Order: sequence, then structure tokens, then C-alpha cells
Amino acid sequence: MSIWQKIRKNILGVSLVLLAFLVSVVAIANAPTSASDSCSPTSTTGTDTINVTVPSSNTYTIWTRMQIPSSSNDSILLKVDSTNCYNVGGNSSLATSTWEWVNYYDGSSSNSISLPLTAGSHTLEFVGTSGGVEVDSVLLLSNASCTPTGTGSNCEQTTTSNPTVSLTTGPSAGALIRGTVALGATATPGAGDTISNTQLLVNGSVAQTVSSSPYNFSLNTLSYKDGTYTLTLQATDNQSLVGSTAVSVTITNGDLNGDDKVNISDLAIMASHWGQADSNYADGNITGQSTINISDLAILANNWQQTW
Repeated sequence: MSIWQKIRKNILGVSLVLLAFLVSVVAIANAPTSASDSCSPTSTTGTDTINVTVPSSNTYTIWTRMQIPSSSNDSILLKVDSTNCYNVGGNSSLATSTWEWVNYYDGSSSNSISLPLTAGSHTLEFVGTSGGVEVDSVLLLSNASCTPTGTGSNCEQTTTSNPTVSLTTGPSAGALIRGTVALGATATPGAGDTISNTQLLVNGSVAQTVSSSPYNFSLNTLSYKDGTYTLTLQATDNQSLVGSTAVSVTITNGDLNGDDKVNISDLAIMASHWGQADSNYADGNITGQSTINISDLAILANNWQQTW
């Protein structure tokens, strides 16, 4: 996914020929580097500002494609949200009159311009501090291992498909479940991607997260009162794309009258229908068998005095 924003403008001594923004959502592990430069330079030759929208919260390395006129005019100030500031470039190794991708500040290649950004709108402002310095592209990458060349398109991540999640073990659709229920899943990423994590959701709320294979989950139904629930197994890949599979089940822990507790009232209901060929859960058929019998009573006894 990418966002391109283009402008063409010359402001005083700063020529911003083409300002472009590209976000590539690929997970990384490098730690952010804090900015150390002043956001208020003593003199400026002009400014230019763009607003960008970051699709997901992540740590981004900021690359600037710049061209300098001389070794004495070799940097430009970058402000990110007016609080993180970097003197981009400043290295004598930069060639004059040549477009180069730069991801460092204060002249040191070890000072990577890398910082965490939340999903949403952010402001990038270039402030001219050296006359004649040009910027034509800005690249925000969550893939720290990619070094842009040319227009930077080599670092753009192309997504082929969302990941797929299939249930390998667990209840079937419409099943009555109780106690501890095991679920297992397979998660297959799209071409060129990797799975970041898988999650078990109960009615849309995350119950468990598993970050590596095998993707096995264990659901304790006593954490939920009786009723119908949607269990969803969800896989998220390194581009924050999601695939999921879901099944609807009914939790039956023995709360026959729906008062959110298992007690003498539920036992009385079961006793009044004991031995009957009755499939109604509210009458005491907890297991879903043909008659209300000792199997149902055993579940009631096991969950005795349970409350929700």
C-alpha cells in the first residue's frame, strides 16, 4: 500500500522539486533513534510542509532524496510533527549535483532517522538552512532493511493477498461446548509475507494470542455465561493484513434458568424432567443427548455454585 503526494514549488533558496511520500508496511525490529537537533534554526531560506497519513502504528525509517549544490551547503532541516527535528545529510561524502537517498542526520550515517509513528495524520516540514539544497522525494519505510534506489520503488511492498486461517481442531458449527475446549489452526501468509500472530476472539474480543506455530488455543467456557458465541481464529501478517475463520457455538455450563449461576434452582429444573426424552436445554438436557440423565447431572455437579 502506498500514498503519493506531489507538489512542485521553489521557496527562496530551497528548491522542493517533487515531494513524494510512500509508506511500506513491513514489520521491523530496530529500535527508534531520538532526534537531537534544534527545531528552531538561527536562519532559514524557506519552508515547505506536507501532511501524510500513516496506515498503521509502527517504527519508520525516513529517507530523503536530496541534491546539494556544494560541500558547504549540504543539509536541510526535517521536522516531523514539529517536535522531532533532524539536520538531514551534512556529510562530506555527499556528491554535488547528484540525487542521493539519505536516512541519517548531523553528518553521521550511524544516526538513522527512525522513529515510532502512530496510525493517522502526521506533518513533515522541510526547512531550508543551506541555500540551493533540493529535495524531491521522501520515503517512510517500516522495512529497515531496504535501501531505496532510483525513485525508491524497490522498497515498495506489494501485497498479493490476505493471510488464510483454517480451523484444524475444535468444535463444529452449532456445537454445544463446556469445560475446557481445545482449538487449533493453520495460518498461511500471502506470497512473500509472514505471519506476525494469530488470535482467538470470542464475540469479537481477543481471548488469546499465539505468536508462533503451532497455533493452538485453549478456551475455558467457565469464563463465559451460558449462551451462543462466535469463536474467531484470526491471523495477522507483517503488513497488518488479516485473515480469519469463525464458528458459532453454544456454551452450556448448566445455568438452566439463565440467572447467571448454577445452584439448587437448576437442579430442581433437571429433577422435574429427569429421565424424559427431552432435547430442551432449559429443561436440563445439557449434553444434547436423547434423554435427561446422569451425564447432564454430572455437568451440573461439576459446575455447582459457579456464577457469572
